[in-house]
Amino acid sequence: MEKDFGFERRPMVDWLAPGQLAQTGIKAVISDVFGSYADKRDVMAALDPDPKLDDLYAKEGELWFDFVADLGDGFDSTYTMARLLAAPRLSLQRGGKAYDLPRGKMLVMGGDQVYPTSSFDEYYNRLLKPYEAALPRTPESETPALYAIPGNHDWYDGLSSFTRIFCQQGWFGGWKTRQSRSYFGVKLPHRWWLWGIDIQLEGFIDKPQLDYFYHLALNEVQEDDRVILCVAEPRWVYGVTRGPEAFGSLRFFEDRYIHRTKKARLAASLTGDLHHYVRYQTPDGAVQRITAGGGGAYLFATHSMPEELVLEEGFKDTAHTVTYAKKTSFPDAPTSRRLTFGALLLPLRSRKFCLFLALFYTLFSWVLQSASKTRLDLLAGHTSLMKYLHDQPLGSWRQVLKTVFLLITNEPTSVLLCVIIVGGFYGFCGARSKLARFVIGAGHGVAHVLLNLSLMWLFAVVNLSLLDRPFDSWLQTALFVVEMLVFGGALGGVLMAVYLVLFSFVGGFHLNEAYSSQRIPDYKNFLRLHLDATGKLTIYPIGVRKAAKWKPRQNPPEGEPWFDPDGPAPQPELIEDPIVVS
Repeated sequence: MEKDFGFERRPMVDWLAPGQLAQTGIKAVISDVFGSYADKRDVMAALDPDPKLDDLYAKEGELWFDFVADLGDGFDSTYTMARLLAAPRLSLQRGGKAYDLPRGKMLVMGGDQVYPTSSFDEYYNRLLKPYEAALPRTPESETPALYAIPGNHDWYDGLSSFTRIFCQQGWFGGWKTRQSRSYFGVKLPHRWWLWGIDIQLEGFIDKPQLDYFYHLALNEVQEDDRVILCVAEPRWVYGVTRGPEAFGSLRFFEDRYIHRTKKARLAASLTGDLHHYVRYQTPDGAVQRITAGGGGAYLFATHSMPEELVLEEGFKDTAHTVTYAKKTSFPDAPTSRRLTFGALLLPLRSRKFCLFLALFYTLFSWVLQSASKTRLDLLAGHTSLMKYLHDQPLGSWRQVLKTVFLLITNEPTSVLLCVIIVGGFYGFCGARSKLARFVIGAGHGVAHVLLNLSLMWLFAVVNLSLLDRPFDSWLQTALFVVEMLVFGGALGGVLMAVYLVLFSFVGGFHLNEAYSSQRIPDYKNFLRLHLDATGKLTIYPIGVRKAAKWKPRQNPPEGEPWFDPDGPAPQPELIEDPIVVS
């Protein structure tokens, strides 16, 4: 990792690296089990029992502001978006029209500000310093405000780092934070509101937060005011793909605190969590639901998104069905399908995972070879499993499997290793039903065991022909280890890659792993929003097809960015025509 200006330019997170998988899994389990006990939202509310109305921009004639989510991953992609957000203005064209878009006076971060976990070290190197490098501290009179809501990755430490960074009215590069809690309500011009809610890990909205928004709705919001709601997950999508209960808490909040109390109107919901751009809208275009999770994290597929969302909204006497149609996605569906096949390059991109498989294969082979010397009665007169495999013709594979099965079941260590590999892939399988998870996940684990045995058989035949030495000689042992590390790692990686791609298209339950294993830094996006003097809201979705690479500047002037493009500069574009909400 390169280190410039006092921080490390970290690469994209290698999600399949065994150490990373273990660390993230442990953090997630601890957060899930103890999240309610480590919930700092009650403390925030106690320290700020009577928050003042945030109306800094309420009297502006017009207002520009930005929304970005899923940010702090690899430096190149994160800094690409930070530079565009920090630029004084962006001049874009679409359909023969030119658009001059000034930097927002507010920046809203919509969750998962850092990856893989929320330690301050990760925030510092993956988010804080890249944004400071893009927009060093600005004069107070020109300082844009910063608001943020936490996503699940921000919650992994119970919001300790999030609170330190976003809830103490401090500097964030050239932006300045204003909130004192992990949620906020901001009064905008022309009877518009910007609300950001904290749904913790499973959609839980705490009582002090509900009280906060009830107070706003009852005392500040007027009938027919319009609300832009920021939330850390696209619960409207999950309500279709995971079941209606996934939309439940957000459905309740929208009905109770936006529609009922003062009969305000939800105009737009903005979110991240899924690392792409997808927009849904009602038939009349009055309500927009936009996922814009392109702030820097690895790209996620768009072709799996439903073409329409049929949601139950409201409660009891106000319950009704609303249909949202998918209007635009970035990247488009054909590109997304094509990119899925990039997971087949897993052996080249996830070498630590492949090394882990190779080491496991080597250990399993050693255990079987050692165990075979104590059960010569199973080997038809041969002195070891490798010698037995060397002498077996290819057509005897059924007898070989039977012999190896007996060896495994008579050696507790080999049984344990089989349970680990088969059980591990059973747990890894994303299928919903237990039967499918057993057949597909456990079957995947068995496939790795069979691949391991096939390589042992191949090496037994080849190695004795290459080296006229006993299988227990150090030279034969060294050759076998090298072969298993190289070919076992490569072929094990290929098996994993084929599995991910296959079950991304069949069942769709490994799309996330197929994309996270690739660590694609491209197809990033954010939203630039404009409230004009008439109260009309226009949303400009801005995309970048390829993240730039960056090199440090030598002694940059004060107030200027710290890095220049190392090659082509990022080329921002409008993903679609501006979206008008009146």
